[in-house]
Amino acid sequence: MTRPHDTETVVLLEPSPFWLEAVSGILEEVGFSRVLSSESATRALTLIEQSRPSLFVYGLAESDGSAWDAYLAMVHARFPDLKIIVLSTLEDQVAIAKALRAGAAGYVVRRATPDDLRSAVRQALSPTVYHAEPAVSVGPAANVGPGSLTPRELEVIALVAEGHSNAEIAESLGISEVTVKGHLWRIYRRIDAKNRAEAVTRVRAMGLLPQKRPATP
Repeated sequence: MTRPHDTETVVLLEPSPFWLEAVSGILEEVGFSRVLSSESATRALTLIEQSRPSLFVYGLAESDGSAWDAYLAMVHARFPDLKIIVLSTLEDQVAIAKALRAGAAGYVVRRATPDDLRSAVRQALSPTVYHAEPAVSVGPAANVGPGSLTPRELEVIALVAEGHSNAEIAESLGISEVTVKGHLWRIYRRIDAKNRAEAVTRVRAMGLLPQKRPATP
């Protein structure tokens, strides 16, 4: 007899430490009490076999090559009731079609907003929406420029520039760590940054942060 899926568990395959942390926070916010994550496709498959999650989020990396959809198809064939969402940098219709053909219930590009991912998760887990039309969220183009960051995002990135952790930023601003991660997600998307250091450098170059003082000899 096949074991039922655990509706409180999700498996996340994500090679990027930043995205792993950010997406984990959003999945917890959506309602998953157990987020089992891995940077390895082999390990992710083992986690799926052991935990029988209701959702698998596959962070597609550029280094995955052209056979990534074969991996998805294999996971879907072995666990046909498992809902799969692809999180990817690829925005072309060919990649989206490959993911959906391989069994994905949703496709979200990395520059989409946290709300887009939340929506895709909810739609993927809704049988009516899943069978009617798989959720695809491409999101708006990044708006890069001095006015592209909100006052709250500027507060967050200013604290990042001072070297504060997400927990410290959350305490300082009176918000949750998940909210901090959401702000960082949007900042990275809008200014096309890959990590905290690059985000600080770009925002400082935009004139929105004080210039770093040279070290005193």
